[in-house]
Amino acid sequence: MIVPAPSVCFSIDVERDYRLDGQLTARGVTEGLPPFVDLLRDQRIPFDVMVSAEIIPHISRRSLASVDDLITLGCHGNSHSPGYLNKLSFDAQETDIRTATELIRRTYNRAPVSFRAPNFSADGRTIRILKSLGYRADSSVLPGRRVKRWRIFPMIDHRGTPESPYFTDESHFPMPGPPALLEIPVAPNRVLPGGPLGLGFLNSFGPGAFRKAMDLNTSPYIVILAHSWEMVSWRDSDPVAPWVRTASKSDTGSLRGLVESLADSRFVSTEAILANM
Repeated sequence: MIVPAPSVCFSIDVERDYRLDGQLTARGVTEGLPPFVDLLRDQRIPFDVMVSAEIIPHISRRSLASVDDLITLGCHGNSHSPGYLNKLSFDAQETDIRTATELIRRTYNRAPVSFRAPNFSADGRTIRILKSLGYRADSSVLPGRRVKRWRIFPMIDHRGTPESPYFTDESHFPMPGPPALLEIPVAPNRVLPGGPLGLGFLNSFGPGAFRKAMDLNTSPYIVILAHSWEMVSWRDSDPVAPWVRTASKSDTGSLRGLVESLADSRFVSTEAILANM
């Protein structure tokens, strides 16, 4: 029996640069994102943008306007402080998400469809808030991911979660539950357990290794995660971790090679996934 090729969704977290000194800069947004978007536009590939509201002033309106018909607009929270959304109280979470949602809606004249918490840190309260604000999907689950604070206190545990899209609710998240909201997991990287199948891996190992890792997944939808700061080449003097420098590249050649290798796949955005559920 011939197994159909999975559908592929490029999902971009448009956010502040990942720096060791904590300063808010946006090289990834101003320098890296436009060529990446241009490549997807030229290939007519639909994709998701998950916008962190604090970075909106740095995003080129003209760049995203040129691909308005290809984009599913999403929200990546208001900021990356304190880093884990599930550390906040319900009221603080609601304020963060509501503020970001309104900023995105006013900026782009449409409401965001989906949400991804910084560091995959959503919890059941997040799902309740998203439902109340009219969101149709969440993409905060990375199957297999587990994070402990100080290696003791559980922060995130996505072990055993489905890899294919599924419905969940406030009481059952991150596991399946009644259909309150559609959860669209980020594709896990089986070569690097606990990490996403993403642009950083593509930049580090190339299209061939990426495709082999991708083919280990069984979901009909492969959500490939990209961060705007992975789209620039960092200098030795820049205050970034060594792994960030390795995972980041301004050259779009690897992405172009991956797209060419995916000729047997259908490219989709979250809107298409929602339409098929």
